[in-house]
Amino acid sequence: MGIYNFAPEFEQVQQQLTQNPNMMREIMSMPAIQSLMNNPELMRSLIMSNPQMRDIIDRNPELAHVLNDPGILRQTIEAARNPELMREMMRNTDRAMSNIEASPEGFNMLRRMYEMFRNHF
Repeated sequence: MGIYNFAPEFEQVQQQLTQNPNMMREIMSMPAIQSLMNNPELMRSLIMSNPQMRDIIDRNPELAHVLNDPGILRQTIEAARNPELMREMMRNTDRAMSNIEASPEGFNMLRRMYEMFRNHF
């Protein structure tokens, strides 16, 4: 049973979470989820035990530093817990992408990055 067998259900859950931010807050406040998210090493192990995630990291070694840096992992976990922080991080990313796009050759660099990720997924 592969990940693709769950795609419709995953999309439905993703849509529900998008439409109801309180649902994400409730999920993130569950004791089991809190315990998981307070243990970066366990999070890393879970991510690395997923064959699809391991393949992505193997093909993109620059992503491995995220899993090996407890500070970045903690920041990512905190963003998942806090929808407002997640929105702020997304705004900052959008701003950074706009700045890159406005620089000479920036658009072409973003296009190459997009192609690279599109080909991997």
